[in-house]
Amino acid sequence: MLKKAALGSLSQWWPWIKLASMVVMRYKYDPQADCAYILVKDLPHAYSKELDETRIVDYAKDGTVIGVELLYISAGVDVSDLPLQPQITKLLQKNKVKIFA
Repeated sequence: MLKKAALGSLSQWWPWIKLASMVVMRYKYDPQADCAYILVKDLPHAYSKELDETRIVDYAKDGTVIGVELLYISAGVDVSDLPLQPQITKLLQKNKVKIFA
């Protein structure tokens, strides 16, 4: 059994634990097509679900969200029913995209 001193304080480990639970997404914008793609996980694509004419969610075979395609992005994006909504909202705001909730 490890001694408490060998592990150090919980605060020493907290940043690593927090990072391990974060979702790292990649954002790519095509100004000519006025669309963006947010890659959530690098897994093989199995199927897509069209939320409406401007938002498409891509899934892996097990139902994991792997990406979100956003069309006509310069008009703004409705994030109200997107998966990973808080993270996607933050990413879009960082890239100066107008958000509708």
